[in-house]
Amino acid sequence: MSFFSSLLANSDPFDWITSNATRLMAVAIAVRLGWIGRRGSQVIPGEEAIPRAWPRIVFLITAVLFALMYKFLSEPDRVFILTLLTTACLISAFAGLIMVTYLLKRYGVAYEERRRDWLNRPIISIKLGGAVLTPEAQRIKNDKSIRTLLDDANGKVENVFTMDSLANVHTKALIYFIILQSCGTLALLGASILLG
Repeated sequence: MSFFSSLLANSDPFDWITSNATRLMAVAIAVRLGWIGRRGSQVIPGEEAIPRAWPRIVFLITAVLFALMYKFLSEPDRVFILTLLTTACLISAFAGLIMVTYLLKRYGVAYEERRRDWLNRPIISIKLGGAVLTPEAQRIKNDKSIRTLLDDANGKVENVFTMDSLANVHTKALIYFIILQSCGTLALLGASILLG
C-alpha cells in the first residue's frame, strides 16, 4: 500500500499531518538551531568562542541520536524509558542554558560593532572575554572599563585577555552550548515521539 493510498484510506485526511506535526516542528527547529546566526546576538556566544562548524556538527550528531531514539524507543512498551530520557535531556538543556547565560554575563563584554542594522542602529554584540587580563591591558587599565579596553583593541579579545583564560572560558562556553543545543533538540524530539 503506497503512502498516498494509505493517506486517502483514512477517514480524516489530515490525521497523518496532525499526528506528525510535532515531529515536523521539532525537526524544523533542530535544523534552524544547527544553522542559527550568532553575529550580533546577545544570547548565544559569538563565533570567536564557538566556531561556525560546531553547531552544524552537533546538529548532525543530534540527528543520528534522534534516529536511534525513534528506532529503539518509539515502541509503546518503551514509553517510560523515552520519558526518562526526554526529561533528562530537558534538564540538561536547561542547565546548559543557565551555564551559557552565566558565562555571557560573567565574561561577556558588550561591544558596538562598526556595522549597523537595517534601521541604521549600531549592532551591539557580546564578545566573550577571559578571566585574566594581559600584562599590557593590566598596565593600561587603571580606571578604564573592559569595554573601553576592548574598544581600544578594535574588538580583539586576544589583545585584552590572556590566551589561556580565553581558551578556558571559550571551551566552557562551547561545551555548555553543545549541551544546550543537543539536549534541547533531543528533548523536543523525544517529546514529539511521545506525542506522536
